This record gives sequence, structure tokens and C-alpha cells, in this order.
Amino acid sequence: METPKRIIPAGGILLAGILVFLPGCQSTPAIPYVPPKETGVVLPAPPAQTIDDLTDRMGKKLEAILDHSSGGEVGLYVAVVKYTDSGGVAHAFGRILAQKLGERLSNTGRYHVIDPGRIHQAMRQEAINQGILDTQTVIRAGRKAGADRIVLGNYTDLGPQIELTTRVIRVSDGFILGQFSEAADRGPAIMNLIHVGP
Repeated sequence: METPKRIIPAGGILLAGILVFLPGCQSTPAIPYVPPKETGVVLPAPPAQTIDDLTDRMGKKLEAILDHSSGGEVGLYVAVVKYTDSGGVAHAFGRILAQKLGERLSNTGRYHVIDPGRIHQAMRQEAINQGILDTQTVIRAGRKAGADRIVLGNYTDLGPQIELTTRVIRVSDGFILGQFSEAADRGPAIMNLIHVGP
């Protein structure tokens, strides 16, 4: 008598193949992570950004705008107004930043930088006359001081960084010739100057 043929489903064959194959796939045992030993060597933190580093980066951008907008004209009279915080206060940081940018422009020999005291006096007179100190008032003060271009800027404390915004304005018509932003690390070199009062 003939024995009936057993039909093995395809899934069963596949499972049997996997069970035969698995022992050969045994992976190596996991190696536990061992942290490195303390060596006593401490990598130095990046140096705090100085105001000189900042004025160097800003000066390059400022010169590019002035050069591009002058059409090759040399000897423009430029007034760099002290930078103010979001409340309109110029701390020691804003005054020194403006002074250093002015020095950099003056050292190129391509611009005449108006004495900061002269522009400040003209701005004070305008503020007394107008009662407010807005961009138009600064432009009028720049005109009185003999400026062709005014560099205006402010800074905002964003927590880990200070963001500085700079505008270059043509005095004759108040047109903004260019503007740029720069970020500075909120390190002691800069924060010490910001914390000094107006």
C-alpha cells in the first residue's frame, strides 16, 4: 500500500532554512565601553573675542560698502556715530567701537573721519532743537558737521552672543548705501565694556 505524500508548506521550508543558518551567524560578544582615564590635560577654550577682532571684521565690511558706494572717489568725509544698545544708550562699548572703526577708516588714507566730538556736539544741538534723536536728526547733525557718509549702529544682547547692526547712510539724501550684521561672543572682553555706564 502506498503511503500518502505529505505536502510541506513553503513557509515551513523557509523557517527550517533560517534555523539551520542562524548558528553560523553568531556575532561576537559585546565589548563593554570603558571611558578613557583622566590624563589631567585640559584643552584650552577658544579665546574670548576682543574688540580689536570685532572692529577688524566690521572694518572690512564697512570699507567695502564705502568703496563700492563712492565710485572710486577718495577723500569722503565720514562720521562714525557711537553704537547704542536697544534702549538707545551708548555704553563705553559703543563709544570705543565707533572710535576704533573711525581710526581704521582714517588709517586707510582714503577717508577723512570727522572727529567724534564734533558730530556728538552737532547731534546734541539737533536733539535740543528737535526734542528727539532719530535717524533724520542724526543726518541733519552729520550735514552740519560736514559729513558725506554717516555710519550708524546698534547692538542687541541675544544671550550667548551680541548682535551688531551697522548702516552706512548718504547724508545728501538719507539713502542707506549698505548695511551688515556681525555677531560677537558674549565674553568678558566685550561684556566689561557694555556694563560700564553711558
